[in-house]
Amino acid sequence: MSRNKSFIVSVLFFISTAGVSAAQEIDTMVNQFIAANKVWLQPDWELRKGLVYDYTQEHGHLQQVAFDQHGNCLVVYESPTVFPDREESIAAAEKHDKPFTMFLAEKNSVVYGNENSTFLRVATARPTQLFRGESGRADLATGWHWQGATRFLGLFPDEFDKELAESEDGKHILLTLKPKSRDATLEIGTMLSGFSSYAYLPNRRYERCEVLIDKSTNKPVEEHYYREDEQIAFSVIRYSDWFDIAGGQVPGKIKAEQTMGKNKSFSVVTTFRNDNGRWLAEKIESKFHETGEPDTGSTGIITVVNDETEIAQRLKKVVAVMKKIDDTKAFLDAVAEYPIERIKTVPFRLDIPVDVKFVGVMPHDEGEIEPWQHRIGIVEYTAKESDGKIIIEADVFSTCFGYQFILGTDYSITLHCSLLDTTGKVLADIEKRDSIRAEGIPASKTVMVEFDNVDSQSIRSIQFDFRIAGPVGTNFRGRWMYMYR
Repeated sequence: MSRNKSFIVSVLFFISTAGVSAAQEIDTMVNQFIAANKVWLQPDWELRKGLVYDYTQEHGHLQQVAFDQHGNCLVVYESPTVFPDREESIAAAEKHDKPFTMFLAEKNSVVYGNENSTFLRVATARPTQLFRGESGRADLATGWHWQGATRFLGLFPDEFDKELAESEDGKHILLTLKPKSRDATLEIGTMLSGFSSYAYLPNRRYERCEVLIDKSTNKPVEEHYYREDEQIAFSVIRYSDWFDIAGGQVPGKIKAEQTMGKNKSFSVVTTFRNDNGRWLAEKIESKFHETGEPDTGSTGIITVVNDETEIAQRLKKVVAVMKKIDDTKAFLDAVAEYPIERIKTVPFRLDIPVDVKFVGVMPHDEGEIEPWQHRIGIVEYTAKESDGKIIIEADVFSTCFGYQFILGTDYSITLHCSLLDTTGKVLADIEKRDSIRAEGIPASKTVMVEFDNVDSQSIRSIQFDFRIAGPVGTNFRGRWMYMYR
C-alpha cells in the first residue's frame, strides 16, 4: 500500500518550523477543505429529523434507528452481538431484552438502557470520544460507524498537527495530519453502532495520515495511514463516485483497505445514496482476504422506513425513553439527599411501604464528581405476615452510572435486620447476604428476609444494618465497608 510521492516537489508550510503566518495559512486551507466537505463531514441535523431506518446484517442482526423532531436519536438493538460461527447468537436474539442507546441532541450526552429497565444510564461524553455524543449521532445520521482522519478532522479540527505540500502540476495538495489525541484512531468495517461486529477493525492507531486533496474541488482523493516512521501505509481509504445533494458534493463510494500481516488483508466498500437530500449509506460490504483461502466477510444493509404508521410507532419509543430519562434523574436527585448512615431504625408497619432512605458512597468514588458517583442503599421496606412468618422486603438500589470506576460488575451486600419491641429489645434478628448490579445502569432489587415465631403485635420498629463488602468474590480493602465516606 505504498504511495508514489514523486509528484511532491516542495513543502509549502511546515507548522512546527514556520512562523505564525504560515500556520494561519494552513488553518485557512484546512477550514476551506472542511467547508467544501461539510455536507457529509458534519450532517445537517434538520434534515435528519424524522429519519427512520433499519440496519441489518447477517444472522438476524437488526438495529432500528429513529430521529425525533428535536434531533434526539434512538437506536434499538433488535438482536445480539453477531458472530456467524455461533449458533447461540440466533437463540439469544429470541431472548434478549432489546437494549438501546439514545443520543441526545443537547449536552453531548448518551443514554443506555433496555426495554425492561426501570432506570437508565446517562453519560456525558468527552469532546473527542467518537463513540459518544455528536460523533455517535453522526454515525447514525449517515448509517455507518466509521472513523478516519478526514472525518475526525471535520468534527475536531484542533486535534491534529498539520503540514502541507503541493504537487508539481499544481493539481493536488498533500495534507499530513498528526493526531494529538489517542481518540483519533482508524476504524473501518461493517458496523453501525453499539454492538460487536466480527467484520470490523477498531482502534487502529496511527502516527500520521496523508490526505491527497484535489485542489480544484477541495475533495479528498485518498488517505494513507502510517505507524511511526514507516514509509509503507498500513491502510488506504479512497473516495470516488461523487454526486450532488443539497449543500454540495458527497462521495458515492468509500473504499478502505488494510493490511493484517503476511498474506492477509481486509477491505470494506461502502456505497451511499441521496435520500431526500440526506447523504445516507446504502450498503457496507467487508471482506477478509488470505492467500489460498476463500474470502469471508459481512454485509450491512440500510433500509429507510417510509410507512407512516411504523414511523409513528418508533417515534413513540423515543418519547417513552425520554420519560424514563426524566424518571431516572428524579430518582437520582432524590437518593442524592439520603443521609449516609451505617445503622437506621424505622417504625414497623404491616402491608404498607415504609421509608428507610439511607445511602453509602463506594470507596472507589472518592474524589469523583457526579455523574460518576456510585451509591448503594435502601429506599424503603414492606413487611408482610404469612403462615406465621414476618417477611421483610427491602428495596435496595445502586446508582452506578459508568464503567470507568467499577471494580466489579456486582457488589456484595449484607443486610442485618433486627425486630425491636417498645423498649428497644431485640426480638429477633437475621443477616442476609446478597449482591446488586453495579455496572452500567442504575439498579434496584428486593432483598427479602423471613422471621419465624415472632408476634407482629409486639414489634414496634426495625433496625437495618446495611454493609457493602465490595465486588463479588472479594473482601474489599481487607475489611467490610460500612456506610460512611
